[in-house]
Amino acid sequence: MDDGLPTFAVRFAEGVDHFNAGRFWEAHESWEVLWLPARTDMRQFLQGLIQLAAAYLHLGRSNLSGSIRLYDAALSRLEGFPAEYCGVDLESLLRKAVADRAGAAQSLESIEQAHGARLSDSPRLILAQNWDSKVPQGERW
Repeated sequence: MDDGLPTFAVRFAEGVDHFNAGRFWEAHESWEVLWLPARTDMRQFLQGLIQLAAAYLHLGRSNLSGSIRLYDAALSRLEGFPAEYCGVDLESLLRKAVADRAGAAQSLESIEQAHGARLSDSPRLILAQNWDSKVPQGERW
């Protein structure tokens, strides 16, 4: 049936190209078109790839905790698949993702330790008496 939509192979390869070029949002978009109608194992596989792309997107935006959650979700979905699935070398991909997840976790731990050490030195806002009378007028709150 030709409904005018790109074939699975075209969209899947497009997503792979985007992913390999570091365009993780675009990879997500390419694969999501396939994921939405998918059933069975292919749905889990595509969702795992989408989550992995999102993990790298969050990592690139320095959202370490978000990337770790997405790595965990992706790894959980993809770990049950064969070493090669749908033409993808999952073994290598997952090995790299595990290493990158560990690096993100280590960075997050370092940041949390540094932040925890500075909490006692955090700045404080001190309000003067009658502070509310000093609020500029004319604003529409």
